[in-house]
Amino acid sequence: MRRFLHWLRRVLRAFWLVPIVCVVAAIVLAELLVAIDRAVSYEDLPFWSTPVFQLGIDGSRGLLSMIGGSTFAAAATAFSITISVIVTASTTYGPRLVGNFMSDRRNQLTLGALVSTFVYTTLVIRTIRSATDDGSAFVPHLAVNAAILIAVADVLLLISFIHHIARTTQVDSLTSSVAASFNRAVEDVQRRTRFQSVDAKVPVGGVVVRSSRTGCVIQLDEESLLEAATADGGQIVLEVGIGDRVVEGTPIARLIVGHDADALERAVHDSIDLDAHHNPETDIRFAQHQVLELAVRALSPGTNDPYTAIAVIEDLVPQMAELVRSPKPLAVIGDDNTVARVFLRPATLEELIDVPFDHLLPFVGPQPAVYLALVDLAGHVEQQVVHVDLRGYAFRHVERMRSIVAASDHLSLGRFEERVAHNERLVDLARRPPHPASAV
Repeated sequence: MRRFLHWLRRVLRAFWLVPIVCVVAAIVLAELLVAIDRAVSYEDLPFWSTPVFQLGIDGSRGLLSMIGGSTFAAAATAFSITISVIVTASTTYGPRLVGNFMSDRRNQLTLGALVSTFVYTTLVIRTIRSATDDGSAFVPHLAVNAAILIAVADVLLLISFIHHIARTTQVDSLTSSVAASFNRAVEDVQRRTRFQSVDAKVPVGGVVVRSSRTGCVIQLDEESLLEAATADGGQIVLEVGIGDRVVEGTPIARLIVGHDADALERAVHDSIDLDAHHNPETDIRFAQHQVLELAVRALSPGTNDPYTAIAVIEDLVPQMAELVRSPKPLAVIGDDNTVARVFLRPATLEELIDVPFDHLLPFVGPQPAVYLALVDLAGHVEQQVVHVDLRGYAFRHVERMRSIVAASDHLSLGRFEERVAHNERLVDLARRPPHPASAV
């Protein structure tokens, strides 16, 4: 069931889904309105007999032809604009952003509405008959007037689409978009903490399970693994985690078998979902890298845009804070009797704290504002961390930056130390116990 739900999510994110739904809706609407036109007599509706609503045969054909041709041309233009924006964004800010544009509902809806209007007018225009065709003239006035309303809606949608494209290509919108993916990945990690966590050493030995396919791990069904291991009375040690890429024949798990090794092996294969690409909504490492790629490219010599890098670092703060004030990613799942059953390989908090600094520091160069932004990031992490063993961990990277700044002739050590001292004061204040509310 879980694998089906993730397949359904991939389908819902696909670029083709909304346009196809729009085309099907256009077919249904065209046939429905034409059927109503055939079944209903408008002689008893005086307002419908006015020239505003009644169009002749030639006028209806010409109007529908014009609407269909112009909307199809507009659809081609909208698609060209989307492709141009995708190419520009992927070249400037990284190819990982292509997925964000392809899954954008506004882009899908615009293309779908314009293409479906062409389909609608094509289906309606074929029903128009003159008296010379088969002896009885027929003009589906309701369907023709509906085409006019649809055309007006398409114009408004096209204007909205151009505004949307102009807005989404702004740096702030790009950083917010990828940060939202990172936030969803953080929420996915938090959902996994609902299982019973136990402390246990990873067992050695066991039956090796090898992958039967090649791909990237995008999802794990921990619940099925726990049920299988508990029913068997054994243990499952996963050797891969979400985001790891495996090839056919790669060891993916070890089984400490209780009764039935074949049942456990089937459970492992059924519970690991592979795909050709990473999923930023479940792969927290990939989602974090996707955000940092914007900053790395902004710091490249060809771009040299430290302010975009600073914006990216600032957008990382809420998600990093949420990570360190939440329970640690689940590593060992126990059954109801707190017996360790499933051993996972999650991304650790230490790794996720290290990544922004390890990935950005080699590219910062003589950009003092970026160093200060990274100091603030470390300060926010230290303020929010609830795990005693991680206190001071982020500030280790401040020591790295201090040595870099001190050795540089282009950076101000005094300004750097002032920012560090300010963050240390904030951390000290954040860790003090809250003052009890005074009685009124």
